[in-house]
Amino acid sequence: RDVSERLRTASGFVEPDELKAEDLEMTDYLLGEGQYGKVYAGVLLSKGKRESVAVKMMGAVDTHEVRAYEKEIATLRKVSRTCARVCRLYGTCVKDGKHCIVMKRYRSSLAAFLKEQPGRKMSTEQTMDYAVQISAALVELHEGKHQVVVQDLKPENVLLDEHREAYLADFGISKVVNQTASIRQSNVSNASNAMKGTFPYMSPESFDESKVTGFATDMWSLGCTLVELLAGEAPWAGLPQQQIMFSVCVHKKTPALPSDGHPGLCALIRKCFSYEPEDRPTARQVYDEAKSLRLSEAGSRMPFTEKEKRLLQWIKQDTSLCDEGMLDMQAVEQAAKQLQVDSSVLERSNSEVLQ
Repeated sequence: RDVSERLRTASGFVEPDELKAEDLEMTDYLLGEGQYGKVYAGVLLSKGKRESVAVKMMGAVDTHEVRAYEKEIATLRKVSRTCARVCRLYGTCVKDGKHCIVMKRYRSSLAAFLKEQPGRKMSTEQTMDYAVQISAALVELHEGKHQVVVQDLKPENVLLDEHREAYLADFGISKVVNQTASIRQSNVSNASNAMKGTFPYMSPESFDESKVTGFATDMWSLGCTLVELLAGEAPWAGLPQQQIMFSVCVHKKTPALPSDGHPGLCALIRKCFSYEPEDRPTARQVYDEAKSLRLSEAGSRMPFTEKEKRLLQWIKQDTSLCDEGMLDMQAVEQAAKQLQVDSSVLERSNSEVLQ
């Protein structure tokens, strides 16, 4: 039931079971360009409905690699259908001779939103909010059935909806590309770092091709992302790639934190920068601590998010939730499920929420 609800958007668009090239309309509008190709705006048709999508043009895939490539993408698609905090992935198809990964198009990215802030920095409260949201997404990916490592977590890969809520994009795609030699070779300009991430956000083990990256790699990248939100620029800004690698791997340096940063938040970020992967906190530990910090910073009452405001309005308008036999929390959970909101974020008393 939860999955079927996620497959229908507010506009009534229903995700197709199989993505066909003839159902995808491409445009020339370039949304961005990453390590693995350019991303264009497009439109996906399904059952008479049209949905705006982002199309990542991956290049050609050799015949002998197609089956493994499509299987990996299918797995990631399943992940996107069951995880609330990750970008919706509609699938892959061949368009104009190139393999395309088709995703839901979101309003903006965390990187773009950061540029709009005063001084190009985010406040402590905003940074804590996104620490909670991004770590919640990592909990879903790390602890889910398929246990996905993002491997390229950075502000550009955190997408925002119309309410500025965060969703992780490109989760696991770098691994798929690395396993698909024909795509990897067609993007030789970034071959040196396509394997395990983007230099300013890479952990020590990510620079070593002999080591296997895991969940702890994402926690280092999360720390780098939070530093960028606080400082207004990427870690190691201005340094060439070789010097970044030398600083992290040889001198065992970590990205600098703002001198006036919140003590609790900075302490949490420093844990993410533990040199040994096993010494870093898990996604769930970061989520719990970040949520506690945010509650403490806000005082006794957490500010309502836009989605929570919608949830409360929905409860108010739906008289079926006023049945005498329905407990307060049952009403909240039913409304949360309808709106695809995690009811566990509602830390207040039931009576206060309903009021």
